[in-house]
Amino acid sequence: MTPEDFDSAFRQRMAKDNEPPVLRTNELIAEYSRREWRWIRILTIASIVFWALAVIGMLLLVIGLNEFMMGVRLSDEPLVMQRNAVENSPAGQLREDELWRARSTQFLHRTVPLIIASLAALFLAALSTVQLIRSSRGAILNHIQAHLIQISNELQAIEPAVAAKKPPDSG
Repeated sequence: MTPEDFDSAFRQRMAKDNEPPVLRTNELIAEYSRREWRWIRILTIASIVFWALAVIGMLLLVIGLNEFMMGVRLSDEPLVMQRNAVENSPAGQLREDELWRARSTQFLHRTVPLIIASLAALFLAALSTVQLIRSSRGAILNHIQAHLIQISNELQAIEPAVAAKKPPDSG
């Protein structure tokens, strides 16, 4: 960097520092708002995804319990019918009611890890929703405060011009 480049960069920086505060405040407000709303969008997407995973897991739980109960109910035959079926069935073959019970418990056992994961997703969904509410509330309050600062700066810039145009008191 040559001394001339340094001098021109320094002058540009000084000119930027000497800009009216209204312009710098607007830029800062815009940048800060972009960051806040980006974080809120991320939290919104995370909340939706976690809630969807939790709902899917709860549906698997309901379906798994339904299958299990259907298997138990279908395998509860009267004792006389079970004895006749055992006597008439060839060795090594599962009866239909035993097959229903095996299928229903197998489905329930397969879905247990998914149900546990959905409970974790439910917890994360609740946390991300609370954080989303807190962040959006804070962002709105910061947005209001920034606009009040902006209005205050604009009024301060207008005040000297109004005072200069004010006619002298005739008294």
